[in-house]
Amino acid sequence: MSVPPYNKDKYYRIMDVTQSNYANQLKRLSRDKKRADFILIYYSLALIIYSLSVQFYPEIFDETWSSYSSIILSVIVLVYSVVNSHAEYSGRISSIQHALNEVKRLKREVGSLPNLADDDPLSPSCGENQECEQCVSCESSKKDACEKLDSLKKEYDDLVSATEIRDDLDFYYTILHLCKKYDINPKTGRYCNGVAIDSKNASAEINDLIGYISENNPRQQSFHVMLLKLWHAVLYATPIVIFIASAGPILNVVRRFINAFLPM
Repeated sequence: MSVPPYNKDKYYRIMDVTQSNYANQLKRLSRDKKRADFILIYYSLALIIYSLSVQFYPEIFDETWSSYSSIILSVIVLVYSVVNSHAEYSGRISSIQHALNEVKRLKREVGSLPNLADDDPLSPSCGENQECEQCVSCESSKKDACEKLDSLKKEYDDLVSATEIRDDLDFYYTILHLCKKYDINPKTGRYCNGVAIDSKNASAEINDLIGYISENNPRQQSFHVMLLKLWHAVLYATPIVIFIASAGPILNVVRRFINAFLPM
C-alpha cells in the first residue's frame, strides 16, 4: 500500500480552503437572492408610487418625466425577473449548503487520521532487523490510515466535481481571511511590515497562500468589489432620485441652472 502523494496535512489544508470558499459562496448567493427579490419589490412599488403621484398631484409631478422614468424602471424589473428565473438561487444555495456540510465532515475525518510519514519510527522498543507485535500493529494502522485517506480523497473529489465552481470573488475573500491570519498583505504578497517572504523557510501554509495570491490577483478583485458596491448603490438610489427629480419645482430649478450655464 503506497502513501498518497499528498499527505494528510496537505489534504486538510485543501479542504479547509474549500470550506472557506463554499462559505463565502453561500453568503454571496444568499445576498444576491435577497438583493434580486428586494429590487423587484422596491422597483414595483416605485412604479405604483410614480403613477399615483402624477394622478393625485399633477401640479407637482411632471407626467412626461414620470412616464419616461417608469418605462426605464419597467425594463429593469423585467431584466431582474428574467435573471431571477434563470439564476435558480434556491437550488444553488441548497447545493452549496450540502457541499459545505460534507466538506466540514471530510475535514474532521482527515484531521483525525494519524500521521502517515514513512520515516516515523514504528516502535521505540524495536532494534535493527527486529519485528515485534507492536511493529506489525503500527504497519497495519498505517495501511488502514492510507486506505482511509484515499477513500476520503475520492469522496472529496466527487463532491467538488458535483458542486458549482466557486467564483473568483469567493476565493478572494478566502485569501483575505488567510492573509489576516498570517499577517500578509494580499496586494503585495509580503508580510504587512514590508518584509519579503522567504519561500524556502516559510511554512507550507504560507507557501500555499502565496500561490493563491498569484492565482487570484487580489488587486483586480478589490477593484471588482468596488465596482459592484457602486453598482448596487446606484440600483438602490435610482428610484429615489427619479422620484425627487420628477417634482415640477425641482425640475424648473434644474432647467434654470442648465440654461444659465449652458445657453442654447
